[in-house]
Amino acid sequence: MGKHRFGSRGWVGPFAGFLVAGSILLFAGCGKSGPTSPGDPAPSPTGTSTPTFSPTMTWTPTLTSTPTVLLTPTPVGTPTPCSGGTLALGNRGETGNHFFDTMVTVAFKVTSPADAQATFLQLYKVRRSDPGVAASFRLGIYSDNGSGTAPANLLAVTASYNAQAPPAMDFNLPVANLHLAAGGVYWLAFSTPGGVGIGARQVAPGDGILEMAGSDMPASWGAPVLSPLVPHLLAIYCQ
Repeated sequence: MGKHRFGSRGWVGPFAGFLVAGSILLFAGCGKSGPTSPGDPAPSPTGTSTPTFSPTMTWTPTLTSTPTVLLTPTPVGTPTPCSGGTLALGNRGETGNHFFDTMVTVAFKVTSPADAQATFLQLYKVRRSDPGVAASFRLGIYSDNGSGTAPANLLAVTASYNAQAPPAMDFNLPVANLHLAAGGVYWLAFSTPGGVGIGARQVAPGDGILEMAGSDMPASWGAPVLSPLVPHLLAIYCQ
């Protein structure tokens, strides 16, 4: 086929005498390189939606902070290292969980085997009686009344702690350093307004295990009753 070009007077070259009408057909059959009339829609630019995804990435820092909040533990204390070693004084072990539905304080008698500094009190198998109802408890150490029959003065007491829903937890709660004299008689105590279960050992009621109903770490043990339960409660001390 001959070479063609577009000139000022129409098509020039072979077949120029009858290609005037054919030129209309020729242009009609050519592809469009752009809009040829005002009604033709302009093509949508590609890639313009990419910036709309940028705000999504700004939420990433928010997600990283969530575990920090959820994983923050409730502190229950850590025993201070002792140069002479750490020992425990109290009742170790339980026959099951016992639940206290109303306010009560239970105390039992112990004798310190040596001069020591008590720093922590440990209570085992603590849980709520009703998982949906908040319940708290405290631990303490009393002096003896001098005859070994009842607690006297409250020497140290922990803050109030909330029991958790099941499963049961062990608590290691700090108290102010308290000197225990060798051969001295003391009473370890547990109290709750109610709604708490603890690990305890069931025994025959006898001297040295007392219970005060309706009292939370009472200042006076005027009319205690014998208790058949010994809490799994230990005083941790340094020699």
